[in-house]
Amino acid sequence: SRTKFYQFDIASMLSPAMTFADNSAAFTQTVQTGKVDFGTRKKKRIDKLRVVGADARATSTVGISFSDDDGQTWSSARNVDMNSADPYITRCGSFRAPQIRLTNSSDATGDMEALEVDFTVLKS
Repeated sequence: SRTKFYQFDIASMLSPAMTFADNSAAFTQTVQTGKVDFGTRKKKRIDKLRVVGADARATSTVGISFSDDDGQTWSSARNVDMNSADPYITRCGSFRAPQIRLTNSSDATGDMEALEVDFTVLKS
């Protein structure tokens, strides 16, 4: 078995032509939250989820999926393009304390900084 070591050159990271790839294969970036209950254990409907971050310089697709069972199962990923003016999805489902997973396999830069979530607390 061989071990690979990666070194990033800060100067090249400032280049507009920089990509995040190894031998032309893009690295996969995955960010997964812990449980998010938005201050209440009541069921919530997530109406809109916006990914906040630096605009990608090219198409940079982020897949967003949800779990409401401690990460045992995940919804099918829905995609947003970080190169768009306002990357968001709507009608995300109902949860008590969801985990949110974001996956990006693009080699273009597209920093994810935060999530903005519009939700409605349901009666049950």
